[in-house]
Amino acid sequence: MMSAGLTSLMGLAEFGAEHPVSIGILMTAVTVIEHSLFMALITWLLLLLERHTRVQLGFDTSKPIRSFLINVSVMTGVVVLAMISHLSQISTWALLFYWGGQFEDYNISFYHSAVNYTTLGYGDIVMAWPWNVLGAIEAGNGVLMFGVSTAIIFALVTQVFNLGRPHGT
Repeated sequence: MMSAGLTSLMGLAEFGAEHPVSIGILMTAVTVIEHSLFMALITWLLLLLERHTRVQLGFDTSKPIRSFLINVSVMTGVVVLAMISHLSQISTWALLFYWGGQFEDYNISFYHSAVNYTTLGYGDIVMAWPWNVLGAIEAGNGVLMFGVSTAIIFALVTQVFNLGRPHGT
């Protein structure tokens, strides 16, 4: 006897085969929400750090080594969190492909999803028609999400360079 969860996952395979674009749009929405939560976390942590460094750490460009270490630490933290966000989204897509019956092994599903999401496009593993349409949608989703991460990192760099300057300069 099959569990209710497994039965619904089997229904996902049928629904995905009939409506791949709808599934792709839904997955894009899910991953945008997922990415937004990570970016909100990064922003919140940066606001806490900004308050902390101005009051307790005494962020001061007259101390270049200290400033450099703070800047590198912050940038590293932001990039690592952004990467975790992307890996989480790749995992979300991989689960869809795995649960949709496109791959028997989750690791292969994850690899395929990573190739799609990053637009690497090896083409060594492909999904069956019409599921393969989701590969293109995932690639577009990945490009957009990497763009959002880039914007956050750019904003961080701008903020870090402005922290040590007097206001109005």
